[in-house]
Amino acid sequence: MSIKEILRAIEDAGFTVHEYHEDGKLCGYEIETWTDDIGIDMIHFIDCRDTFYSDGITPENIAHELQSIYTDFDPDDEAVTHWENYKELHGFGIGRIVRDFEAHDKKLEALWLNVSA
Repeated sequence: MSIKEILRAIEDAGFTVHEYHEDGKLCGYEIETWTDDIGIDMIHFIDCRDTFYSDGITPENIAHELQSIYTDFDPDDEAVTHWENYKELHGFGIGRIVRDFEAHDKKLEALWLNVSA
């Protein structure tokens, strides 16, 4: 897939894509969506500045970042972090919050599978 095709696939999966520039240089992309039930804003950063990416923004590097976003996302940890930091979520109950993040994890998985195919 080309970069354009990957970015379109991200948008087709329900994420908005924003370019991230630093010092006038494109460094990567922020992808954003909301969880389906509670509506928690989820922003993930595709960062191609790392020395691991000496060739910068390429389809392969974007795919690798998407894989890391998916594999590193832990619904339970995310739920606990939000539970501890956002008291306004307590009315939803921890179980509902965990289920919402599990659904988001499935969304990340579907995105990754689509891009890696």
